[in-house]
Order: sequence, then structure tokens, then C-alpha cells
Amino acid sequence: MSNHTNLFPNFTDETSQLFLNFNDIVDNLFTKFPKAEFYVAGIGAITNILHLIVISQKAMMMSSTNVILIGIGIHDLMLMLSILSPFVNRPRIGGCDPPPSLIRVHLELLSYAISDSSRRTSSWLGVSLAFVRFAVLKNARKLRPTNLGKLRFGWIIVFIMSFISILFAAAYRFRFKLIQFETWHPPPSCEFSENFTRPEYGYLQRAIFYDYHELLLKLSFLIDGILAKFVPCFILILLGFLLVKELKHAQGSRKMMRSKKESASKNRTTKIVICMTVSYLVAEFPLGLIMILQFVLAETPGFLLVLSKMQLLFNLINTCNATIHCFICFSLSVHYRNTVKRMLYCYKKRVVVLVCSSFAASSDKDTDSKVARYLKSCGVITSLKTTKCVKKSDEVDKELKAFAKSKDKDLSKIKTSCKETVDCVKELKCKPLEEDHKETLDLCGRALFQDEFKECSKKLQALKKGGDKDAAKCLEDFKSETKKTTKDTCTFLKGSKDCIKAHIKKECGDDKLAGWEKFAQDSFKENECEKAIGTKWN
Repeated sequence: MSNHTNLFPNFTDETSQLFLNFNDIVDNLFTKFPKAEFYVAGIGAITNILHLIVISQKAMMMSSTNVILIGIGIHDLMLMLSILSPFVNRPRIGGCDPPPSLIRVHLELLSYAISDSSRRTSSWLGVSLAFVRFAVLKNARKLRPTNLGKLRFGWIIVFIMSFISILFAAAYRFRFKLIQFETWHPPPSCEFSENFTRPEYGYLQRAIFYDYHELLLKLSFLIDGILAKFVPCFILILLGFLLVKELKHAQGSRKMMRSKKESASKNRTTKIVICMTVSYLVAEFPLGLIMILQFVLAETPGFLLVLSKMQLLFNLINTCNATIHCFICFSLSVHYRNTVKRMLYCYKKRVVVLVCSSFAASSDKDTDSKVARYLKSCGVITSLKTTKCVKKSDEVDKELKAFAKSKDKDLSKIKTSCKETVDCVKELKCKPLEEDHKETLDLCGRALFQDEFKECSKKLQALKKGGDKDAAKCLEDFKSETKKTTKDTCTFLKGSKDCIKAHIKKECGDDKLAGWEKFAQDSFKENECEKAIGTKWN
């Protein structure tokens, strides 16, 4: 009863208990997940570093919008680092670890000031981002020139917002003073020398903030809540509606003003800004409301206790918001995704060149020069695979030349070598490599088809032996026609009365028919058939 009265004067016990229960729920949440913000900040630090690497590329530096996004990314990263730094080598409370030194306490307090400053700057840069995008769209629609889209203007905005926020951070730091509140004595179980002690430091708000009925404390809550949270949120709501309106105008008039491709790019940029605006509203508005309530309820200790716990909860949400900005850009910006792809391409290409140079010792000069040419022409392909494929293709070339001079014309005998070559060339998808070995690939294709067609050939022979007169005549005609001149053969193969196609399709299916047609086309050479019958081969 007494505790309720002290914490919530002028409130009933039931109401006081309700607020205390809510405080316990939030407390339990952070007790079960004590390092929730630490893990989120760790992920956020990684994503923001990657985001800054991408967005600071020369290809991305196109307008003030991109510069403001860089500013947001920098302050988001500073926020993550300021959250992570107090966790580094933090002493365990109640254990044998000595309490933090005076310098460490100073640094922790500085990290809280940086965190406060970064959150504030990031939200105002979000407002600036929305405003600049709206102004650029509006001026473009009315065909009015503007300097707002220039890179220099973006840097000016980032500098001004950062400077103003630093002043607020300095005021935040001034609120607290460091004191030695106790002397630490290690537990007997710890291995310290006798009479070992360490001062324990902490910080509290300066007495001036409690004078005149906490006037300065209330004003600090009010000013910070209004300028850092409430005003940005209301401006963001207004700019959000205006951006949606301008987006509709842009979609309606894009045919008259610019190409669809350029318009789509502009619209995607606007959608990124709208999504960033919504994310800031979700993260910042509750914090602004909490700060205003802290001003209104400054004389009620219980409410300050509950609101401080709620502030921790919404700070976690704010940290999550600072983590997802790169995902918003990646999901909505084609230009952003293309920049990421180009960066990965360049990285892989550098790796490939290193692998290629290290592998060169085990390959001959002719192979090296070919591999280097294919790598240069085809970009990101694995050097080791390329070298092996070039060697294999050259070996099969020699094998096919020897095969051509022999009397044995059964291509299926070289199918194993051919299959390895065809598979590796297809996997690499390198056009110069395919062109250099076109004849080899054609012959190998026929060799592999001959082997695949054996079962189908048996089915056709079975038709002939089974008494199917039409099939027997068709096969005999085909056999005799292919022994005639090129012109007769080509005319027969191209003719609409080619009965063998119908039998292949019926007995073996469309795949084998398509393979047979290609085999016939390659075997009798398309250019010779065109010269012979005067029409293009289909």
C-alpha cells in the first residue's frame, strides 16, 4: 500500500497495480532477453557497413537523396557501435570482476550521448530525405529548375543536421555528473590481495535539474520530445501523404514527360523514401509520446519508472528500424541491386585472376593464353574449371581428327570424351569457348545422339521385321536416298512427305524426333543443302 502511494500518488491501488504489472512484463522481457538489443545492434552494424559500402559507390552518387541516405547510414552505424561498446569486456555484477574504471564510465556515458544524437539525427535526416524527394518531384512536374537534387545540397543537409544534433547531445551529457558512490571489496572467494579495494563510479542528474519543481528536467523532456520525436513524426506524416500524391501524378503523366524506364526508376526512388518514412514513424512516434508523458508526469515517480522501461522497449524497435534500411533499398531499388551485383562481379573477378595465376604453373602457355582470353571475354567463371575444360576440348579435337582419318565411322565410340567436353562447355556458358570448338561440339553432339538413338533405331527395325510394309518401305527409301547426291538427299530430308519423321515421332517421341532432325541437318551440312535446293533449312 505504502509503495503504491509513493509511486502513484492520487491513484487507486488497482490502477497503481495495473501500471506496476505492466512494468513487470517489460522487465521480464528484458530479463529473459538481456542482450536482445546487443544482438540486433550486431546485425545492424554488419548490414549498415555493407549498406554504406554499396551506397557510397560512384555509380550510386547521383543525387542529394543518395547523399542523405549515406548520412542516415553513418548515423545508424554510430548508433549500433554506441550500443555495442558498453558490452565489450563488461564486468560481471556480483562476481570477482572489479567495477568499471572512471574512464570506462565516462566512455559509457559518452556512448549513450552518441546513441541519443544518432537517433535524433537519423530521424531528422529521414524528414530531409522525404522533403527533398517531394520538392524534386514537385518541381519536375511543374518544369521548374531546382538545386535540391544536387550532391552538394545533400552534404549541406547532413552537416547541418549532424551539428545541431551534437549540440543536443552535449546538453544531454551535461545533465549527468559522475560520482563515487561506494568502495568495492572483492568477495573472500576471489584471489585478490588483502585489503584490495576499488572505487565504484556512477552518474546522476545534476541538482539544478530538480530545482524549481524540476523545471529544467521537464523542459529537457519537453524540448527533446517535441523537437527530436514529435515534430519529425508530424512532418513525416504530412510529407508521406504529399509523396503519395506526387507519385500518383508521376504515374499519370509519365508518358508525356519521360520514357517508361526512367519514370519507373524515379517512382522506385519515391517508394523507397515512402517506406523509409513509414519505418521512421513506427520507430519514432511512440518515443516522442513517451518523452511528452515524461514531461507531463515528471512529478509521479511510478510513471517515470514505467515510461523509462517503455522507452527501453521502443529503443529496441528503433534499433531494429536502423537495421532494415539497407533491405528497403535492396528490395525496391534496381540500381542498388545492380550496384551490388557489379561489386560481387568485381570481387569474384579479382579472385579468379588470383586463382588463374596460381594455376598457371601446371598448364602450358597455349592453354594459359586461351584461359586468359576466355576469362576476359566471359567475366566471372572459375579459372580451374576453365583450364580443365580447355585442355579437355583440345584433347577431343585431336581425338576427332584422328577418328576422321580412320575407317571406323561409329561416333558412339568417342561418346565418353565428348560428353565430358559438351558438359563442361555448357556449364561455363562462354561464347568464345563455344565458337572455338564449334566443330568439335557438333561432332560430339552427333556422337552422343547416335548412342541415344540406338533404342529408337531398334524399335524402327522391329517395325520393319514385324511386317509393317509402310515402315519397311520408308526405311528402305531413306537408306537409298541418303546414298544419292546431296541435292536429292536434302530434298528428301526437307520434303513434307518424309515418312520416317512420322514413325520416329510415333515410336520414340518428340524429343528423339527433334534430335534426329538436328542430326540430319548437321550430317548433311546446312549450307550445302541450301546451295543444292535453293531454300533455307528449317
